[in-house]
Amino acid sequence: MLTKDYEDQVVRLILKDGNIFKATSFKSRHPFETECFLIRHVNESNSCVTLQLLKSCQACRNDYVLAPLDEEVIINKQYICGYQALANPSIRKCKHPFIEIHDCVSGAFTITRGFTESIIWQSNIISDGFASIDLWLERGERDLVELRIYYNDIGRDCAYPLISTHSIQFSLRNCTLIKVIKKEESKKVHGEYKIKMDHEIVMN
Repeated sequence: MLTKDYEDQVVRLILKDGNIFKATSFKSRHPFETECFLIRHVNESNSCVTLQLLKSCQACRNDYVLAPLDEEVIINKQYICGYQALANPSIRKCKHPFIEIHDCVSGAFTITRGFTESIIWQSNIISDGFASIDLWLERGERDLVELRIYYNDIGRDCAYPLISTHSIQFSLRNCTLIKVIKKEESKKVHGEYKIKMDHEIVMN
């Protein structure tokens, strides 16, 4: 079992239920889950192990290049069944440049009778930045719909009634989905949209 001799080693921990122990980081730029840890301290008197969270570098394309984070978790050894020591890991903080993207997406949408929504944009890319969206509908249809923007970091969404023809500005951080929501199911709505985006993709 883990003793003080294992301090400063990089490991994956196997729990007694057979699962790999994982922890979620909330201090980094984007929340993520990791299963790689640096053993910082083994307290043999109370059977607790202090683990420092490590994050793999996507840009390096190497699972054994791990960045140390300013976050630690403590787990009791009674929940640990075993461990896997990582061979020759590289612990370092990588600095890769941001990828800047200036993009524009446009198209048309139709919400027919019996339906209440249409997805006009969706992404799983982790990025930062801002965007603006314009919607064009028939004059009488603007009161029937609203724009709804979804964010996956805290499971929230923001609704924007289309009460004017001005562009709607919004943040791209953790933005995953944009829908046009129709308020009356029996109506038919047709329109066009244009989304302009200026964002940075974080590689590591």
